[in-house]
Amino acid sequence: MIKLILIIIILVLLCLTISQENFTTDFVDIDACNFIPWGPNEETCIKKCGNSDIRYLYDDAKIYCTKEECTKKCQNPENEYTNLCQWKIYEEKADPVKSSLKCNVTENNDGTIYIKVSPKNSLKYFIKYKNERSNAIHIIDVEQEDNCNISSNSSNSNSDDCIYKFTINNDDYNPRKYLQTGEQYTFIVYGLSDDKNIIKSDIIPLVL
Repeated sequence: MIKLILIIIILVLLCLTISQENFTTDFVDIDACNFIPWGPNEETCIKKCGNSDIRYLYDDAKIYCTKEECTKKCQNPENEYTNLCQWKIYEEKADPVKSSLKCNVTENNDGTIYIKVSPKNSLKYFIKYKNERSNAIHIIDVEQEDNCNISSNSSNSNSDDCIYKFTINNDDYNPRKYLQTGEQYTFIVYGLSDDKNIIKSDIIPLVL
């Protein structure tokens, strides 16, 4: 009998303790889209948010994760989720290098793309270019990849200004030689002098 009384007293005390406990757990809001943005690019993120096969995991009613809401979440992820969004990680950050290098990207009729600077001097050149769809970034040391041989019959025959060239090739993947149609690229050319001073071009877009 004494044991039973002791057990009852312990249970009562335990219940009183639990009832006074403050829980701070964040619960899922059933009246909102609870999708956490992630993925390799913004387009994929939006598609995953609206995926009907897994939508029940973060949108019980399947009415809150609309195209507009998914776009909003993927375009402006909260800070704690930025590292899950690869396209945000690779976004261009503030660059302290002065943009004073005059550069242009020209496409010839034969499917050749020339990278030119004006005027061309003794700088050591590097080309940084990015495929805007896949977010793939490539760095080319122009000195090691000297390929700017231009035919004298070409409309882009001013080889004194050319530092690099690509050709359009949709069959082979070689980002140091080929670009592909249907893609959008951005280029930045950096120039490094002997005394280690660096200048760069503005961002140059190219849509093929």
